[in-house]
Amino acid sequence: MRLLYAMGVSLATDDLENASLTEATPRMTKEWFYWWWSDRMRRCEVLNQQRERRAADVVPRVPSTAAGAPPANRVAILMSVAYNTKETPMATAAVEMWRCYADFHGHSFILDDDSYDSYDGLYGVRYPSMKTEVAHRISNHEPVDVNLVSPPSVGWMKWRAARRWLGESDALIIVDPDMLVSFPCYSVALHHLLRQGADVVLRDYPPKAELNAGFAIVRNTPNGRFFLDSLLSKAAWYGLTLADQDALAETALQYVSHEVNNELPQESSISVMNPIRYASQCLDTMVLSI
Repeated sequence: MRLLYAMGVSLATDDLENASLTEATPRMTKEWFYWWWSDRMRRCEVLNQQRERRAADVVPRVPSTAAGAPPANRVAILMSVAYNTKETPMATAAVEMWRCYADFHGHSFILDDDSYDSYDGLYGVRYPSMKTEVAHRISNHEPVDVNLVSPPSVGWMKWRAARRWLGESDALIIVDPDMLVSFPCYSVALHHLLRQGADVVLRDYPPKAELNAGFAIVRNTPNGRFFLDSLLSKAAWYGLTLADQDALAETALQYVSHEVNNELPQESSISVMNPIRYASQCLDTMVLSI
């Protein structure tokens, strides 16, 4: 069972044959999508009511924690939402669902929607959009400019927020608004993934996909801070087609190389040294060259 998965309208058509995709499909997909959200919000409310009834005659206590994992009340869930999307149905529903999950497990919930972090003017000046004229022309016969590469500042919102908020908790669970907890796994405590001493946890990727930047757990340790600093240092890289997601993949490779060679700020639990070090050999294919 996949614990976390990205939810999008397109997923509703994954099992449909091309011949069955008609003009009515988008409307059906949209209706299905909102039904999915509302159904889970109802279940979330039922769970909260059941928990409140059970706790009515019980002395409140901090939820139990697996050995090696931080206490649940020292873990925060962080979601960054751009100023111009925080009122959308998807963002609103995602906030409520993750807030519900945080309450269920005893975590705090942080919604970061600082407007100044939604658009970085200096970033746009230093790294303007690359545009090229395409062959076809619009109806008035004027050339069309297509933005081929534009590393959006908004993609870095959650990582900047994570670096600001990390010091307030023992660990941060960083999520995108389109990253949801699969309801059958709702009772699974994500912070228990840290019980073996990991400083960073990234979402495993399904077949034919790549590392996704929509979910991460970072512990407030020298290694966790090193990971975020290394990732944020790549915000100035120009040419990454998926901005922070490509930078995350590169950072993960570098981090693993540092870990197996015992080069992290804090001593690693890995005792076997690896003579092979990662030296960014994948950049030729990862970075778009025009």
